[in-house]
Amino acid sequence: MSIRGHSISFSGALVSLICFFLPWMTVSCGQKVTTLTGIQLALGGTIPTNMEPEKRNGDIFILLALLAAVAAIVVVILAWRRGAASRTDGYWLLGLGGLALLILAGKFASNQTDTSGDVDVIVQYHAGFWGAVLGYVLVFVGGVISLLQSRNRAKPTLT
Repeated sequence: MSIRGHSISFSGALVSLICFFLPWMTVSCGQKVTTLTGIQLALGGTIPTNMEPEKRNGDIFILLALLAAVAAIVVVILAWRRGAASRTDGYWLLGLGGLALLILAGKFASNQTDTSGDVDVIVQYHAGFWGAVLGYVLVFVGGVISLLQSRNRAKPTLT
């Protein structure tokens, strides 16, 4: 029994999870420069800057994206333990990948460079962010493949 879609989703979720520990963005506001990882964005805390440490609140939506990667890994591991991929697994992977992509797209759209004020705010995205996006695309694609494979298995053959 082939669970190729699950393998793709597992790889993508693992990539996304690892990328949460890498730098996601650098924000420059005047002379203050802050580089943030996905974990720092999700959980908040005291963030070092080039001036003084800054206290930031966590972002619940970024945390949901992180949890989506963990949930996708759990879905795939459970399918592997059962020895079979179900159609429900495909829907879960599709939904988790799609949800995370929507969240990251929204954050990308709302955190852009702004030079209209008195102080320019420059935002640069790094490999951690783009790697997480790629990982979630793989989770989504793996979900689609899983659904297509389950549909093909469900078709009766006429002889």
